[in-house]
Amino acid sequence: VYVKDLFQRLARGERNFDVRQFVRPVLFVPETKKADELLREMQRDKVHLAVVVDEYGGTAGIVTLEDLVEEIVGEIRDEYDAEQSLVLPVSESEAVMDARIPFEEVRETFDIDVEPSEDYETLGGFITNHLGHFPRAGESIDVAGVRFTVESVEGKRIRRVRVTRLQRTPEPA
Repeated sequence: VYVKDLFQRLARGERNFDVRQFVRPVLFVPETKKADELLREMQRDKVHLAVVVDEYGGTAGIVTLEDLVEEIVGEIRDEYDAEQSLVLPVSESEAVMDARIPFEEVRETFDIDVEPSEDYETLGGFITNHLGHFPRAGESIDVAGVRFTVESVEGKRIRRVRVTRLQRTPEPA
């Protein structure tokens, strides 16, 4: 049932109607269905929501048209999305950062003595470049007195990184 169908009737002053007349068929899809195929199917059937079914026939979740488009083209910000900060300060020497933040901002924030490179633009790219492979959550690197710990990964993309300035130990005299 689409709420807009009910509101149209209510807006016209109708109060006595059978809600069953507004029931629409539900699109059920296996969780193995490819995103581009599902997008075409949803466009063809003019539906905005599908129920995802696992291999046991149980409900694995739902997927919306917006979810699919974001999966294909990237995040879409609309008026209903809460604005997320790219940097969440933890202390003076530590922050949790979105891996999409430009690495130049990280360099400036933590005063990191690392030469810029054309090999990467983002914090996630910097870490992947230094490791030489796609990292897993929990992996870390220490560069120029700063520890970069991968907190979360989605597929091959780093999502969140904890950046910590390491304690400088005084050099012996």
